[in-house]
Amino acid sequence: MLSTQAWAIIDRQPRGEYVFTHGRNHVRTDTVNKSVARCRDHFGLGVWVPHTLRHSALTGLSMLKASREIQNRISNHKDSTIGGLYDQNSRDKEAREWLQRWADHLDSLMGDNVVPFEKKDEGSVA
Repeated sequence: MLSTQAWAIIDRQPRGEYVFTHGRNHVRTDTVNKSVARCRDHFGLGVWVPHTLRHSALTGLSMLKASREIQNRISNHKDSTIGGLYDQNSRDKEAREWLQRWADHLDSLMGDNVVPFEKKDEGSVA
């Protein structure tokens, strides 16, 4: 359930056992957390953790008028209400459509002042 932009990033990765690697191993959660902490401190981002991306995405989807059911599907949250227990619709198609809308919205925010992250030499911040 990925946008075309996300697939483009994955397609640029070297093919192997894992999509995203750190050396020869897969990228572990603690590796991501440590890298984010270094960047956060370096750039003075304050209290920012990888989980913040979930908050940002769901808030953005809400602003774009995605329903709570779609937001729950995208974030893998269960609806434990009676209606949610009886409703077995996975909403996968709608979730894909909204994730694409979100990615397109993010693309629309790109301007001349946005610089993409690029791979740095050893010893860099990231």
